[in-house]
Amino acid sequence: MIRDLLAPLGLALTLAAPAWAQNTVDEIPYEDASGPEAPAADGASTASGEPFARGRVAAQGFLVDGKAIGGLVVGFAASAFRMDLGFNLAWATDERSQASLDGDGFFGSVVDIHLGARVELTEMFAVEAGSGLDLWWLFALHSEEVKLAMPLYAAVEATLAQQFFGRLEARGYLLASDGLMVGRSFDGEDTVPLFFTASAGVWF
Repeated sequence: MIRDLLAPLGLALTLAAPAWAQNTVDEIPYEDASGPEAPAADGASTASGEPFARGRVAAQGFLVDGKAIGGLVVGFAASAFRMDLGFNLAWATDERSQASLDGDGFFGSVVDIHLGARVELTEMFAVEAGSGLDLWWLFALHSEEVKLAMPLYAAVEATLAQQFFGRLEARGYLLASDGLMVGRSFDGEDTVPLFFTASAGVWF
Protein backbone atom coordinates (compact mmCIF):
# COMPACT_ATOMS: atom_id res chain seq x y z
CA MET A 1 0.00 0.00 0.00
CA ILE A 2 2.84 2.42 0.86
CA ARG A 3 4.53 1.71 -2.48
CA ASP A 4 1.27 2.41 -4.32
CA LEU A 5 0.89 5.76 -2.54
CA LEU A 6 4.48 6.73 -3.35
CA ALA A 7 4.17 5.82 -7.05
CA PRO A 8 2.53 9.12 -8.20
CA LEU A 9 5.04 11.10 -6.17
CA GLY A 10 7.91 9.20 -7.76
CA LEU A 11 6.52 9.89 -11.23
CA ALA A 12 6.26 13.63 -10.56
CA LEU A 13 9.84 13.78 -9.30
CA THR A 14 11.05 11.87 -12.34
CA LEU A 15 9.48 14.42 -14.69
CA ALA A 16 11.07 17.30 -12.78
CA ALA A 17 14.50 15.76 -12.25
CA PRO A 18 14.77 12.28 -13.83
CA ALA A 19 18.30 11.35 -12.68
CA TRP A 20 17.85 12.35 -9.01
CA ALA A 21 14.46 10.69 -8.68
CA GLN A 22 15.63 7.48 -10.35
CA ASN A 23 18.67 7.18 -8.10
CA THR A 24 16.53 7.78 -5.01
CA VAL A 25 14.13 4.97 -5.86
CA ASP A 26 16.87 2.53 -6.88
CA GLU A 27 19.27 3.09 -3.98
CA ILE A 28 16.91 3.18 -0.98
CA PRO A 29 15.46 -0.24 -0.06
CA TYR A 30 11.71 -0.31 0.49
CA GLU A 31 12.16 -1.49 4.09
CA ASP A 32 14.49 1.42 4.93
CA ALA A 33 12.11 3.97 3.36
CA SER A 34 9.42 3.04 5.85
CA GLY A 35 11.62 4.05 8.81
CA PRO A 36 14.32 2.64 11.09
CA GLU A 37 14.21 -1.10 11.50
CA ALA A 38 12.84 -2.15 14.90
CA PRO A 39 15.20 -4.21 17.03
CA ALA A 40 14.52 -7.93 16.96
CA ALA A 41 12.35 -9.20 19.79
CA ASP A 42 14.01 -11.51 22.24
CA GLY A 43 11.49 -14.24 23.05
CA ALA A 44 13.68 -15.58 25.85
CA SER A 45 13.57 -12.51 28.07
CA THR A 46 11.30 -9.72 29.22
CA ALA A 47 11.83 -5.98 28.76
CA SER A 48 13.51 -5.82 32.16
CA GLY A 49 16.09 -8.39 31.09
CA GLU A 50 14.71 -11.15 33.33
CA PRO A 51 14.18 -14.58 31.69
CA PHE A 52 10.67 -15.05 30.34
CA ALA A 53 10.60 -18.67 31.59
CA ARG A 54 12.62 -20.19 34.43
CA GLY A 55 12.88 -23.71 35.78
CA ARG A 56 13.01 -24.69 39.45
CA VAL A 57 13.64 -27.67 41.68
CA ALA A 58 12.82 -27.96 45.37
CA ALA A 59 12.50 -30.30 48.33
CA GLN A 60 8.95 -30.40 49.71
CA GLY A 61 7.42 -31.52 53.00
CA PHE A 62 3.78 -31.88 54.06
CA LEU A 63 3.10 -30.33 57.46
CA VAL A 64 0.48 -32.84 58.62
CA ASP A 65 -0.11 -34.52 61.96
CA GLY A 66 0.53 -38.25 62.25
CA LYS A 67 2.23 -38.57 58.86
CA ALA A 68 5.63 -37.88 57.32
CA ILE A 69 5.24 -36.97 53.64
CA GLY A 70 7.93 -35.40 51.51
CA GLY A 71 9.69 -35.47 48.19
CA LEU A 72 10.89 -33.51 45.18
CA VAL A 73 9.17 -30.83 43.10
CA VAL A 74 10.23 -29.66 39.63
CA GLY A 75 8.54 -26.97 37.60
CA PHE A 76 8.77 -23.75 35.68
CA ALA A 77 7.36 -20.25 35.74
CA ALA A 78 6.53 -18.29 32.58
CA SER A 79 5.38 -14.70 32.95
CA ALA A 80 2.54 -14.79 35.53
CA PHE A 81 1.96 -18.55 35.34
CA ARG A 82 3.61 -21.49 37.06
CA MET A 83 3.40 -25.27 36.73
CA ASP A 84 4.82 -27.81 39.17
CA LEU A 85 5.11 -31.58 39.28
CA GLY A 86 5.79 -33.16 42.67
CA PHE A 87 6.54 -36.73 43.73
CA ASN A 88 6.36 -37.56 47.43
CA LEU A 89 6.62 -40.67 49.62
CA ALA A 90 4.34 -41.08 52.63
CA TRP A 91 4.64 -42.73 56.05
CA ALA A 92 2.31 -42.87 59.03
CA THR A 93 4.10 -41.88 62.23
CA ASP A 94 1.61 -42.73 64.98
CA GLU A 95 1.93 -46.16 66.60
CA ARG A 96 -1.60 -47.38 65.81
CA SER A 97 -1.18 -46.73 62.10
CA GLN A 98 2.31 -48.22 62.00
CA ALA A 99 1.03 -51.42 63.60
CA SER A 100 -1.49 -51.85 60.77
CA LEU A 101 1.16 -51.12 58.12
CA ASP A 102 3.66 -53.88 58.90
CA GLY A 103 5.40 -51.78 61.50
CA ASP A 104 7.26 -49.28 59.31
CA GLY A 105 4.26 -47.05 58.56
CA PHE A 106 4.95 -46.67 54.84
CA PHE A 107 1.69 -46.46 52.90
CA GLY A 108 2.39 -45.05 49.43
CA SER A 109 3.09 -41.91 47.44
CA VAL A 110 1.54 -38.59 46.50
CA VAL A 111 1.92 -37.10 43.01
CA ASP A 112 0.79 -33.49 42.62
CA ILE A 113 0.40 -31.58 39.35
CA HIS A 114 -0.41 -27.91 39.90
CA LEU A 115 -0.98 -24.89 37.66
CA GLY A 116 -1.22 -21.46 39.24
CA ALA A 117 -1.27 -17.70 38.66
CA ARG A 118 1.55 -15.75 40.30
CA VAL A 119 1.76 -12.10 41.37
CA GLU A 120 5.08 -10.47 42.25
CA LEU A 121 4.59 -8.18 45.25
CA THR A 122 8.23 -7.08 45.46
CA GLU A 123 11.55 -8.31 44.11
CA MET A 124 11.63 -10.75 47.04
CA PHE A 125 8.01 -11.74 47.73
CA ALA A 126 5.30 -13.26 45.54
CA VAL A 127 1.87 -14.80 46.10
CA GLU A 128 0.19 -17.50 44.07
CA ALA A 129 -3.11 -19.36 43.79
CA GLY A 130 -4.18 -22.26 41.63
CA SER A 131 -5.50 -25.78 41.27
CA GLY A 132 -4.59 -29.06 39.61
CA LEU A 133 -4.60 -32.76 40.50
CA ASP A 134 -3.35 -34.70 43.52
CA LEU A 135 -2.94 -38.45 43.07
CA TRP A 136 -2.58 -40.57 46.21
CA TRP A 137 -1.30 -44.03 45.27
CA LEU A 138 -1.66 -46.10 48.44
CA PHE A 139 0.13 -49.16 47.05
CA ALA A 140 1.40 -50.29 50.47
CA LEU A 141 -2.23 -50.79 51.49
CA HIS A 142 -3.39 -52.24 48.18
CA SER A 143 -1.67 -52.22 44.79
CA GLU A 144 -4.76 -50.79 43.08
CA GLU A 145 -5.66 -48.28 45.78
CA VAL A 146 -5.56 -44.88 44.04
CA LYS A 147 -7.30 -41.75 45.31
CA LEU A 148 -7.71 -38.55 43.27
CA ALA A 149 -8.38 -35.02 44.44
CA MET A 150 -8.79 -31.57 42.91
CA PRO A 151 -6.96 -29.10 45.16
CA LEU A 152 -7.33 -25.38 45.62
CA TYR A 153 -4.18 -23.79 47.00
CA ALA A 154 -2.69 -20.45 47.97
CA ALA A 155 0.99 -19.82 48.61
CA VAL A 156 3.49 -17.16 49.60
CA GLU A 157 7.07 -17.33 48.35
CA ALA A 158 10.31 -15.51 49.19
CA THR A 159 13.27 -15.41 46.79
CA LEU A 160 16.82 -14.60 47.86
CA ALA A 161 19.60 -13.48 45.51
CA GLN A 162 17.25 -14.16 42.55
CA GLN A 163 18.05 -17.87 42.81
CA PHE A 164 17.10 -19.45 46.16
CA PHE A 165 13.51 -19.55 47.37
CA GLY A 166 11.33 -20.72 50.23
CA ARG A 167 7.61 -21.37 49.95
CA LEU A 168 4.66 -21.99 52.29
CA GLU A 169 1.42 -23.31 50.82
CA ALA A 170 -2.08 -23.94 52.20
CA ARG A 171 -4.10 -26.57 50.35
CA GLY A 172 -7.66 -27.86 50.52
CA TYR A 173 -9.65 -30.22 48.30
CA LEU A 174 -12.63 -29.07 46.25
CA LEU A 175 -13.30 -32.64 45.09
CA ALA A 176 -11.84 -35.92 46.32
CA SER A 177 -12.30 -39.68 46.03
CA ASP A 178 -14.23 -41.49 48.73
CA GLY A 179 -12.08 -42.05 51.78
CA LEU A 180 -9.67 -39.19 51.05
CA MET A 181 -10.61 -36.56 53.61
CA VAL A 182 -8.42 -33.58 54.48
CA GLY A 183 -8.56 -32.71 58.15
CA ARG A 184 -9.49 -36.19 59.43
CA SER A 185 -6.95 -38.28 61.33
CA PHE A 186 -6.63 -42.09 61.29
CA ASP A 187 -8.65 -42.30 64.49
CA GLY A 188 -11.53 -40.31 62.95
CA GLU A 189 -10.90 -36.97 64.64
CA ASP A 190 -11.94 -33.96 62.50
CA THR A 191 -9.78 -30.82 62.30
CA VAL A 192 -9.49 -27.86 59.91
CA PRO A 193 -10.00 -29.12 56.29
CA LEU A 194 -6.66 -27.69 55.16
CA PHE A 195 -3.08 -28.84 55.22
CA PHE A 196 0.19 -27.03 54.65
CA THR A 197 3.33 -27.78 52.68
CA ALA A 198 6.73 -26.11 52.90
CA SER A 199 9.47 -26.22 50.28
CA ALA A 200 12.90 -24.79 49.60
CA GLY A 201 14.85 -24.86 46.36
CA VAL A 202 16.60 -23.03 43.55
CA TRP A 203 15.69 -21.33 40.28
CA PHE A 204 17.73 -22.17 37.19
